[in-house]
Amino acid sequence: MALTSPRKAILVTGACGEIGSNLLSELSAKNPEKYELVGVDISAPHPKHEVAGVTYVKADICDPIPFQEIEARFDCETIFHLAAVLSTGGEREPDWAFRVNEMGSMNVLNFARRMGERRERATKVIFPSSIAVYGLPEVTRVEERDSFRDMIGAVREDQFTDAITMYGINKRGVESLGRYFSKHYRLLRKEEIAPAVDFRALRFPGILSANTLPTGGTTDYAPEMVHAAAQGKMYECFTRPKTRIPFLALPDAVRAIFELARAPREKLSLTSYNISGFSVSADELAQEVKRYFPQSAIVFKPDVKRMRILESWPVQMDDTAAQNDWHWKAELGFRETFENYLVPGVSLHYGRSEGANVVAQLRAVV
Repeated sequence: MALTSPRKAILVTGACGEIGSNLLSELSAKNPEKYELVGVDISAPHPKHEVAGVTYVKADICDPIPFQEIEARFDCETIFHLAAVLSTGGEREPDWAFRVNEMGSMNVLNFARRMGERRERATKVIFPSSIAVYGLPEVTRVEERDSFRDMIGAVREDQFTDAITMYGINKRGVESLGRYFSKHYRLLRKEEIAPAVDFRALRFPGILSANTLPTGGTTDYAPEMVHAAAQGKMYECFTRPKTRIPFLALPDAVRAIFELARAPREKLSLTSYNISGFSVSADELAQEVKRYFPQSAIVFKPDVKRMRILESWPVQMDDTAAQNDWHWKAELGFRETFENYLVPGVSLHYGRSEGANVVAQLRAVV
């Protein structure tokens, strides 16, 4: 009996996570070449977020066996590698974070390499990195921290990359692994062969999502404010009111992933790109939440240890390279994110009309 050729496919790890589930929905809706869609996650998808037509594989990315089985069935031309232990979980269990974030990524990159070698054309690996790769110098006096970070301003990809969390260290480590597989794999071999991996990373700021609940990231205080307000719950924010970091709406984050994946290799000057949206303080976020949910109760109770993490990150990320190389530009600003995306989506999720009514009133005035 003739052997069946592996089917062309797109693979998403972390398929049931915040970005993964939205990415699969977009891939399913915009799949003109009819690629098979394969989602890998350590958990089964929630029925509400399961995407029709996706082959879900419940697996630990550190386990090579499931990847061998996928390899036998599919030719994964593009891999969106999203699986990760986030920052809060990584600080609680750094050994686990290292195992998943770096050893698991090594497993994924080797899988991508084997795919590329088999077809004799590089496998694209798109990797969401993070603002957590940055580590600004620590300022002892609390009253001087904001002015110091403001003085530094927007940072480039090659500045201040001394991360202080296991998550940030892992993200930076995977960026280096990806660059190695793309440019320097087995540097001392005698024969010259084309790279089997085309690795591309995006360093994201905090992500604001209306569709999925926050899952333990250090920047999740922002979406947590909105989700708590929509449920009529009081929210204790662990930051200082003046704490400012950059954010990005989830639709822009997903679009950035697709745009980088489509960009011609010859146009890319970096393997890891900053992506940024808008920079706002925790107090500005709270005031915007109250604009839509006037009865919301948000109090600030700074957590010294978590603040140390946030204040090691820049107030803004310089994404000039992404703008120049593949014409990146965020479409949703601060106000647009709340009015056009976050508040309507969260209100619908919880069946609350309060926020949606304010949005309708604002649009009627316009």
